Amino acid sequence: MIILHVTYHLLKNNGKEYVDALEASGIPGLCREEDGNIRYDYFYSAASEDQVLLVEVWRDKEALERHKETEHFQKLGQYKDQFVKETDIVRFSAEEYR
Repeated sequence: MIILHVTYHLLKNNGKEYVDALEASGIPGLCREEDGNIRYDYFYSAASEDQVLLVEVWRDKEALERHKETEHFQKLGQYKDQFVKETDIVRFSAEEYR
């Protein structure tokens, strides 16, 4: 199992606007429906209004690689250009913690 913590550092304090725009596009729903997706959820930071955390959980490396090739994944860049200053990604493998 692959777990990603994707922290979006936003251009302004517009975390809700960013997530709302993504949800309206349908991209998160498409990601959640992909074969091999276990979790795809956004969280707002209690400490900083200019950060949003996306937690992604994928069954395996192959599912994550297929996700990166989808059309909806490619469209994420359009939204990041409008809203995101910087992105940090931390990747975990559940096998590492057994």
